[in-house]
Amino acid sequence: MGIDWNSTKPNPELDDLSKSLVREIVEHFLATGTGIDFWETRVALGKDRRLLDALVQKGFVMNIANRLYPRFAALYYLRPDQRILKASQSLCKSRRPQLFSLTQISDEINRLAPAPTGQFAARIGMQFARDFTGYFGNFDNSADVPATSAHVSETILDFENLEQAWQEELERRQPVPVKTSPVPSTMREDAMGKPKKPETSTEQLKRVFVIHGRDERLRAAI
Repeated sequence: MGIDWNSTKPNPELDDLSKSLVREIVEHFLATGTGIDFWETRVALGKDRRLLDALVQKGFVMNIANRLYPRFAALYYLRPDQRILKASQSLCKSRRPQLFSLTQISDEINRLAPAPTGQFAARIGMQFARDFTGYFGNFDNSADVPATSAHVSETILDFENLEQAWQEELERRQPVPVKTSPVPSTMREDAMGKPKKPETSTEQLKRVFVIHGRDERLRAAI
């Protein structure tokens, strides 16, 4: 089952320069397994360098050890035959909740795959696994490898397919509505059920004196 990429279309749509930049970062990562230099890219963009900040904030790229790497949402801007990539392989690794190294994950992918894929596929898949926060966490990285290990949560047992996992992730990112408690009314009701005006501090003080005096008379009678 494939992902309905139209349902994940960014809103608002990225401008042409941003799309081109995302494609460059993704294609470089797919070809080399590493990110492009952050500062060199920023300098090359000149007055448009703040586009990088916007792409990071929108969740299309991320800066790891001063290199720019793509996030899973960036695959939207690739050609259709490249969108699924090897990211689905990273979701088929061992389902036990613990920290796994890149080598362990690569070995598990090769065990499940119909043909050996090498560590390169795991290296790519591990980067995109960062966006599946319900399954993975506590990533380690090095200067050249964006993810050298990751903790796999027990929730990976719920994994069925890439489409289901990505849909759940999108739903997880939706803001949670804040429930507000009703403000208690300061109005009181009289014997007829009509609202009374709130007592002033002077009125409250007089009522205390009246109650106190009545209590004194009761104690004297007893």
